[in-house]
Amino acid sequence: MNDKYKSPADLPKPQPRTDDDFGVDANINLDTIDEHLFIDGVVYRDMRLLEDSCEFDKVGGARELGVCVQGYAITPLPYIFELGPMRVAGAYRSDCLFSVDYEGEINALAVRPNYKESLEIVEKLFPRDKVIFLMCGGGGYAAMTRSCLIALGYDPDKIYHTGGGWDYAGKCGDTIVTLNEDGTRTINTNGHEVWSIDFSRLTPID
Repeated sequence: MNDKYKSPADLPKPQPRTDDDFGVDANINLDTIDEHLFIDGVVYRDMRLLEDSCEFDKVGGARELGVCVQGYAITPLPYIFELGPMRVAGAYRSDCLFSVDYEGEINALAVRPNYKESLEIVEKLFPRDKVIFLMCGGGGYAAMTRSCLIALGYDPDKIYHTGGGWDYAGKCGDTIVTLNEDGTRTINTNGHEVWSIDFSRLTPID
């Protein structure tokens, strides 16, 4: 557990790895995340859906958010920013706060609000005055989120891509969704915040 990093000022600056498709941080990642939890001034966001429509199970991943690292709030990317091109079928394509123009799979060139409240909600989920740790399943959702936030004017030196949780093998994971032998799913949030958005209450931008 964290006994070294007492504030964001103690952290090394984000250093996205150039040899990783999604730019996972070289210093703060799945191998070291247990040492970087529960730091005042850091918000922790897991960008997965509880149950994803993407066919991640066909490429060695999981549709279910099986294990979530302690301290991370479940904050589904597909409801916030339009997904970029996906390598698997079945991606969510419905209501979201922002439409996005992408270059390639993850680099956001332009981000446009779909609702008058879009920016207000994003700034609540991702406070600009905080350091932000992002995680997801395979790495893509967190990478898209980071690029979209930067396109909205966020400071890249405050946003860390901490990795794809499918490969997490640390000691601070909580089981969230269990896929049972009969095909049913058991969901237990284990105290993790789960953010959702009621689009019917928002004001569309014409």
